Amino acid sequence: MRKLPMLLGLILCAFLASARPQGHPVPPGLREVEKRKDSLEPPLVGQRRQADLAQLKKEAEELARLAGSIPAQIEQVAQGQLPKDLTEKLKQIEKLAKRLRAEVSP
Repeated sequence: MRKLPMLLGLILCAFLASARPQGHPVPPGLREVEKRKDSLEPPLVGQRRQADLAQLKKEAEELARLAGSIPAQIEQVAQGQLPKDLTEKLKQIEKLAKRLRAEVSP
């Protein structure tokens, strides 16, 4: 006797669980994006990457040139003379190094 209501309750729960929609409803805006995704052109990754590499190389060469001029100016500082562009060169070296580090690091 007790088994019949329990069995009917179990069947009802199973029916209600299967009747409920699975997952979350998709907003209409996302459906439109999915439709248009195929029509978008792929980004030009290779071309941009090549331009970035050229810019990185240019900045690395500038960094090397500036860094190469520092030892001679430090010799002047040791003799009691302070070159007026030393601080500007050091700031530029720091700026270039940070930019290169940011571009190279993932």
